[in-house]
Amino acid sequence: MFTAYLMTKKWEIRFTVNGFLAGLVAITSPCYWVSPTGSIILGAVAGVIVVCGVELLEYLRIDDPIGAVHVHGVCGIWGTLSLGLFAVGKYGATGPTAPDNTAPLTGLFYGGGVTLLKTQFIGSAIITVSTFAVAMLVMWLVNLTGTLRVSAKANCTGSISTSTASSPIPSTSFRPLALLGSLF
Repeated sequence: MFTAYLMTKKWEIRFTVNGFLAGLVAITSPCYWVSPTGSIILGAVAGVIVVCGVELLEYLRIDDPIGAVHVHGVCGIWGTLSLGLFAVGKYGATGPTAPDNTAPLTGLFYGGGVTLLKTQFIGSAIITVSTFAVAMLVMWLVNLTGTLRVSAKANCTGSISTSTASSPIPSTSFRPLALLGSLF
């Protein structure tokens, strides 16, 4: 929210909502292993990342109207990588029945070196590449069916108004307060 204000000189609700969602997404992966201080830093960085991600995709003219790529994709990767930075070294990896605390996970900022950070980076890269490949395959198959794009009419008039009986733009004759007045 503050990062967006510094950039635009306006308070925008979309950045506020995406900022706190980014913090929640980012802390999901490492929440068991990081300290409260680390989680605050992690969330603050996620808030900055989501604003910069929105600006980058708008600059590249990539359409993401609700910010799902920034919030869930980029900040999810940040959260995964942050385990390699902020793991405090108290708890081990989780197992099928309980955590294995004989080998606690320690991040770079707590003297653990870069091993955990490299592991998290490799895991994030594999998941990102495989998800992208599967998504491209599915979109290619959907495109083969001819149903990936809306018709030319729907493109000009708006897809909501062509697929439903009502217009997405409210008419001026609809007055909900007038309906309430008739009840009393």
